[in-house]
Amino acid sequence: MVTIYSLIDPDSRKIRYIGQTRVGLVDRLRGHIHNALKFSHTRKSKWIQSLADIGLKPEIVSIEKTDENNCDDREDYWICYYRSLGYNLLNILPGGKQWKSFAKLSKAISDSLRGRQGRPIGQEERRRISERQLGHSVSEETRRKLSEAAKRRYAAIPPELRKLSKTTRNKMSISKKGIIVFSEEHKRHMSEAGHRRKATDEHRKNISEALKRKYANKPKKKKIYKKQNDEARREKISKSQKIRWAKIKTLFDAEKEINNA
Repeated sequence: MVTIYSLIDPDSRKIRYIGQTRVGLVDRLRGHIHNALKFSHTRKSKWIQSLADIGLKPEIVSIEKTDENNCDDREDYWICYYRSLGYNLLNILPGGKQWKSFAKLSKAISDSLRGRQGRPIGQEERRRISERQLGHSVSEETRRKLSEAAKRRYAAIPPELRKLSKTTRNKMSISKKGIIVFSEEHKRHMSEAGHRRKATDEHRKNISEALKRKYANKPKKKKIYKKQNDEARREKISKSQKIRWAKIKTLFDAEKEINNA
């Protein structure tokens, strides 16, 4: 079943948008808010952002349920109906089939610009792109701006729409600790794939040349050896080993919680 829904302004109580969805209304509203934070050039996105600035969010209401064959026509009907009543809807196109044709054309143009379709990227161009990226690093100022922008986007999401399950939080925690825990079956598949994969002489040559270019201009660091007495060295090694095993134990406990959830 397909649900025809409306987005309502919580302040003026007027209908501002008509759409269709095949998922729950809460999930569809979450998608609208997420897209508004990423793509701010549409009228609908700017409207949702203006509500978020004052601590509000749109209300989503079901109008009717229909089947796949009639959903486009019903969406067109409701858009025309509410516009005839004087509602200032934010829909760019009438909806339904016309919107799907427009979305399909936009995707084709976007894919062709990204090189996914159309002319293939030659080896020489690949080499130039690779050389431009060597040694590229992001400044601390840029990292700070990206972090602040991400925090603003997250803060604009209503609290009830950013709740994560315990299983999801555990998975995110493990991934952010930098150690990936694979299942035994996954390890076996990786081992078999590694045994089957054989690098050709040309592949080895390309890897060797890439590494030489990468480290050609880097200054060599002089190794500085400091004399330490045996007792201090043993204590330092012992401390590092305890920290390492404590991290491993934490990861195994988190994996058990995920499996038991």
